[in-house]
Amino acid sequence: MIGIPYLAPLLHTPDGVRLSCFLLPQTRECLVSGYTSGPVPDERVVLTPAAAEARATVIVFHGNSAQNWEDMQTPKDLFEMRCNVFLLSYRGWHVGRDTKREGYVVRAVLENLRLRAGAAGLRIDAQTALDYILSQPYLAATPIVVYGHSLGGGVAIDLASRNPTKIAAIIVSNTFTSIPDIVRRWPHIGMFAFVCHQKWPSAQRLESVPPTTPILMLSGRRDEIIAPELMDQLWAAARKRGRLRRSGVALCGGCNSGRNVDELEVHPEGDLFVEIETGTHNDTPVDPAYWDAVRQFICGLPMQKVVHIPDPGPDMSVDDTRWRYVNQDIEVICL
Repeated sequence: MIGIPYLAPLLHTPDGVRLSCFLLPQTRECLVSGYTSGPVPDERVVLTPAAAEARATVIVFHGNSAQNWEDMQTPKDLFEMRCNVFLLSYRGWHVGRDTKREGYVVRAVLENLRLRAGAAGLRIDAQTALDYILSQPYLAATPIVVYGHSLGGGVAIDLASRNPTKIAAIIVSNTFTSIPDIVRRWPHIGMFAFVCHQKWPSAQRLESVPPTTPILMLSGRRDEIIAPELMDQLWAAARKRGRLRRSGVALCGGCNSGRNVDELEVHPEGDLFVEIETGTHNDTPVDPAYWDAVRQFICGLPMQKVVHIPDPGPDMSVDDTRWRYVNQDIEVICL
């Protein structure tokens, strides 16, 4: 794991799916002396109060064609910013196994599982990850940031829209307004966009994200898969967040509450849109300007006041269930 101490929690969703994940928590040594690469023994790791002093806890949502372990540069860079980093694997992408139907998942039906999971399954996976973070006192004490690339951007925005008081910030790159909007721009099959069973209406979901939640959007302007214009439209949707109060009367969703207030228009604050001129769909993070923007954004987040958190004790310690893949299935390793 790129020389960083890690945990490997095996999460269980409410509908019986196991999600193989990684958690890279900050330690006292890393906070004091900084991260240094090098070999790390595969031994049991525990969360310590140092994790509560991290700048943030970042939940990383990967893209459609990726696995959570394939892009190790992203968690490494986030960890170097003194963040705790959580890497989620969606059902059907790894070997997220349905524990209620033993032996069901095999590599031969991986693509079917991706379709079968659909938006509903991925939403459950994302919520399970957030609930896990919130259940750990040291992690819950930090600002929680969602980070998503491509499809992961849709998952991140959706989760933030359903948890407006729990997500401190959003970072998305080369993502979309909706899946049908992508398909409409594809030659020959664009006319069939209406049959897309996965919608992921990110532009619409942004309406439920408070204007006080800062958003960073990173757009590779040579994206060959998702038209950069969709990032522009998503940015425009983000800038429309907020509530307009007119004529001294509070307006909310078209319903006049009858309460007299001062005229005020609420605008998002802290949002940032960064264009990476040479960035294609998957190599946009290669540009140094990408991580400069992420670092600036993360460092600009307000730090939560560190409070004393009692030691949860052995009965409340985080589950560090190490696992590996054997014959396309999950095998638990006892450390």
